[in-house]
Amino acid sequence: MYTEEEYLILRDLIVKMRDIYYGVPPALDEIRTDIPMEDQINRARRCVLVHSIVYYIYDENIISDYYYDQWGKRLQWLQWMFPHESKKTPFMLDIFQDYSGTTSGYDLPLKDEWGDRTARWLITQHDKERWKTNE
Repeated sequence: MYTEEEYLILRDLIVKMRDIYYGVPPALDEIRTDIPMEDQINRARRCVLVHSIVYYIYDENIISDYYYDQWGKRLQWLQWMFPHESKKTPFMLDIFQDYSGTTSGYDLPLKDEWGDRTARWLITQHDKERWKTNE
């Protein structure tokens, strides 16, 4: 079972997956005023981690390399623009504190339990969406 915070992150992942599928690019410098900055950084870190697991562990490609790179650059930008909030975001702070958009996802902790569970769930959702479009 997922916590409420994890559910919101999963919902964001699905929305982003659909946006990508239909060609809506992520905004590098989009700042949402309705979501606390710590939450935006948390979600960006989790997106990068989950899609690294999807790619490197499960050999799936739900999003293009371009979009993954954009997400990584956005995460780097958020942490650079909001260093105080970034340090207050505990999710894998030690791993992501020096993250740059050029950091390889292969270097992230790909055996993370939450990340693995979420990656498998996301692959299942992606397969369902793909199956629907092929009907």
